[in-house]
Amino acid sequence: MKTTLALIATALAMAAVSSSRADDIATNGSFEEEDFRGPIDSAYWNEIASGGPGTVSERVNSGATAGEFSHHLLAVGANGIGGTAVIIQNTRAEGGKPSLVGLSTVSATFKAHYNLGPGGVGFYALRVLNSGGAIVADSGLRVVTSSNSGYATFSVGPITVPALGDAPNDFYAAFIELSVAAGAFPESNAEANIDEVVINGTVGTPSCPADFDGDGTVDFFDYDAFVVCFEGGSCPSGKTADFDGDGAVDFFDYDAFVQAFELGC
Repeated sequence: MKTTLALIATALAMAAVSSSRADDIATNGSFEEEDFRGPIDSAYWNEIASGGPGTVSERVNSGATAGEFSHHLLAVGANGIGGTAVIIQNTRAEGGKPSLVGLSTVSATFKAHYNLGPGGVGFYALRVLNSGGAIVADSGLRVVTSSNSGYATFSVGPITVPALGDAPNDFYAAFIELSVAAGAFPESNAEANIDEVVINGTVGTPSCPADFDGDGTVDFFDYDAFVVCFEGGSCPSGKTADFDGDGAVDFFDYDAFVQAFELGC
C-alpha cells in the first residue's frame, strides 16, 4: 500500500522542471558566429582583456579544429602589470537558454592549444549560477601549467544542479570561464586558441502540477478544477484525475494532489 511519504515524493518529482535529455547547451561553441560589434568578437560570449600591450581576447579565422574560426586568447605581462584574457558564457544571459533542470548534472568539454611562456598559466571553470547571479555549484578552478604541441581536449564536471526553489533559486544557468594569465613582468605571456566548447546540460520549462487549471498560479480554482475532474467531470486540457500516474483514479490521487497543493510552486 502506498504511504504518505511515497505520495509526497511523487508530488515533488512531478513538480520538478520537465526535461528530456542532456544536450549541448553552449551557444556558438565553435565561434562561427560573429558578434554585432564585428568579426573579431564572438557572438554570445563575453570577452575580457586587460594587462600589458598586446593582450587580446578575439575571434580569429585561423587555428580552428572545426569550421573556420576559433577564439584566440593572449595575455601579455608588463612591469608591475599582469595580463588576463578571458571568454565566458552564461547559458541564460548570453545564450538565452531556459533554466537548468533541478538535480540534473552539468559538464563541459573544449579543445585548446596552449602556448605558455614564462609565468603564463591557463584557467578554466564550470559553475552553476542562480537567478541572482550567485554561485550555487562549482567545479573549482582548473589550472593549465604547460604548453601542448597541438589541440587537446579538456573536460570539467559533472557538477550537480541544486533543486529548484523560491527566488533566487528559481532559475539556474551554466557558466563557463576560459582564460589565460601572464605575470607582472615584460617577458611573461600566455596564449591559447579555443574551439568546440560543449556544455552538456539539461534545460526545460518549469512545471507545477498543483497549478491544475494552468493559469500560472496555485489557488482555490486549481483545487476546484481537480475536484471536478476527480468526480468524473471535465478536466482541464492535458490534465487527468490520475494525479499519481499509477493508472487508476482513487483516493491516493486525491491525497497526492492535496500534498502538492499544500507545497505550492
